[in-house]
Amino acid sequence: MRRSITIITPRSLAVTIAYVALLATAWKPQQRSLHLSKEYHKRCRGGFGGETIEDLDGDIQNEESTFALPSLFVNNNVTATTIRRNENRHKKVTKVSTFHIIDLFKIQRCILNVMLLLSPKTWWGVLEVQNMVSGSAFSIETLSEGIWGFLLPLLALWNCKELLSASEPWLQLCLVSPWFMACYHCIATQLLAVWPGLWLYATGRATALPSANTCFNERVQMQRAYRTQRYDVYLPPQTSEPLVDAKGNRVQQALLFFPGALVPHFAYSEVLSQLSDAGFVVVVVSVEPLRLAYHRLGTDQGSIKRIMNQIATNITRRSSRGDKQSHGVVKFTLMGHSMGSFAAMRLFDEFHNSTDETTAKTSFCISHKLILWGVAAFVPFATNLTHHNNAELLIVQGSNDHIRDMMQSCNAALQALFPSQTTVQTIDGGTHDGFGSYTFPNTNKSSTNGDMDRTLQQKDACRLTTNFLRS
Repeated sequence: MRRSITIITPRSLAVTIAYVALLATAWKPQQRSLHLSKEYHKRCRGGFGGETIEDLDGDIQNEESTFALPSLFVNNNVTATTIRRNENRHKKVTKVSTFHIIDLFKIQRCILNVMLLLSPKTWWGVLEVQNMVSGSAFSIETLSEGIWGFLLPLLALWNCKELLSASEPWLQLCLVSPWFMACYHCIATQLLAVWPGLWLYATGRATALPSANTCFNERVQMQRAYRTQRYDVYLPPQTSEPLVDAKGNRVQQALLFFPGALVPHFAYSEVLSQLSDAGFVVVVVSVEPLRLAYHRLGTDQGSIKRIMNQIATNITRRSSRGDKQSHGVVKFTLMGHSMGSFAAMRLFDEFHNSTDETTAKTSFCISHKLILWGVAAFVPFATNLTHHNNAELLIVQGSNDHIRDMMQSCNAALQALFPSQTTVQTIDGGTHDGFGSYTFPNTNKSSTNGDMDRTLQQKDACRLTTNFLRS
């Protein structure tokens, strides 16, 4: 019997825990990120003169205007936009219903989130995070034994009518027997171990400030930003020129940013826009729907490598057009905020330990520099980087970071994992949330005495980061 339980453990995890949790938890509506299907992409290209339309805030604001990117960074397979008036058109344009477009966004986003939430890989990652955060004694085998111990006696009744009517007295006694009571206890204790984490992910999610959405919309209108399902991209000014290495290859510096736990990725639009003004291509990864930058929840090496491939292909293909003698290379610097810092540490270690750091097809490489903002001493999530002798690490902290202060006792253990070339910069009056533009529910606004203004903190963080990258 124990052998059969071990075999069906993954299935029991996917079927039982996922559906029970989804039915029990009132999940908040997800923030819609922009996503167009291939069918709709073709319709837009045919109906709007070869250009595409995307919704910035979930609503189509102008049906006669389209959004596009500078030709240097845009690829035909990338959904991006720009404002252009459809004047002097000789063909009649068939307008797409705004209501139909919005419904399409809702349906696609809902289906994608449900598929991700029901994925066994997602639930495996949630359980790992919960165990590391709270030390939850969750056991998959214990839960499986409880469930199958409860079901097997009932499944022995092949006649469903007898089971539903429960006319047999022995069945009623069986349900209150010590055997079934033990099964109830196994199931209840394991579900209660997971419930606090599920409740936190459902109700403790941060909300982006209106200024963050406004900033992103303005950047799109300036042809300096675009959005896809997996990431947002902030582009440098067109006047900025890429570097040239010793071999004559053009090197475009790019930053790959991972958001903090429960924080929407677009909440960093203001601070990342400032970094793009310094001449960097900045990519912020979306970790929806759970908003946890963890390798089992969408930030594994394979997924991130595909994102880098897309960005590098778009940049090198357009930048090398007209100059076939020059081969473009995109150098990514990993960086993150809060929990996203640990995702950056893990990927830094994995990429530099692998031999395939640069490929001829993608033309990208990983920088030996690493940047962490507002990192607290959650040691179980950290990765040992001491064996990377050429690694350079910048840590930017806020002096009023209450999350960092709570984990101060474990700070020595975290510092023991950093490489020898580590620089720590502290922003006087800076807070943990000040690196982004977001707010958590039930935030105590009265405890902000002495905190630096968010705009000033982000300006200082960008200055320290830019100086480190150019050093």
